[in-house]
Amino acid sequence: FAAHTDEFFTTARVEPQQPARHLTKNLNQKIGQIKADTLHMGNLSLDEYLQAPESYSQSFVVVHRGEVVYEQYPRMQSGDSHVWMSAAKITASLLVDLLIEEGRINEDQPIGDYLPAFRGTPTADVPIKDVLAMSTGLNTEENDASRSNPDSIVIRMFLAEFGMPYQGRVESLIDVLRSAKLSSQPGESFQYSSATTQLLVLLAEAVEAKPWQDIFAERVWAKLGVEQAIQLHQSPDGIVAAHGLISSTLRDL
Repeated sequence: FAAHTDEFFTTARVEPQQPARHLTKNLNQKIGQIKADTLHMGNLSLDEYLQAPESYSQSFVVVHRGEVVYEQYPRMQSGDSHVWMSAAKITASLLVDLLIEEGRINEDQPIGDYLPAFRGTPTADVPIKDVLAMSTGLNTEENDASRSNPDSIVIRMFLAEFGMPYQGRVESLIDVLRSAKLSSQPGESFQYSSATTQLLVLLAEAVEAKPWQDIFAERVWAKLGVEQAIQLHQSPDGIVAAHGLISSTLRDL
């Protein structure tokens, strides 16, 4: 799945828009000799860890002062795209931050001011700054309890993104997010949540009046001098799952 995510989801490909700025390579073999205690495999060097079947490591790159000083691909090719998982969350907050800088979003306003579909729900009253900080107070926190609860917002969101039924019906992603309730006051505490990241995706789309993949292509990917396309994987209703389902080469990441 990790290296073939585009085979499971509708995927928008964003191609490079300018010549690639290739990282120079100046390998330092001493990096691979650094040893550390692992949780289950004893004391191993980095080289040994990456080659050990138990590690499941796909690839590993170290960049120092603009140069690649260590690079290994034990279980994938350097040109393969691999899913970012939650490292992708920075893409959603980055776009919203750019819109805040331009004065098109006021982070002190409630998100419902920008998302009419959420008006009348508890989510509508959450300040945007608390969405950015993952302190919404909504019952969308992602932890061991919610991941093991088949009725949680977390599990229902993942089912919706995979096009899988909840209680006999495939829900839309927005309907799942609209059903969130307050469990505490916004701003009180940090609550890690992929569902919160998806609110930022919808916010950027509402302000720009265009699909998230087009916004990201224009504002970010076109400006980086990347080597290859990025893959933006979508739910069945066409929303990029920017909380984790983004794939690229490791160098482009």
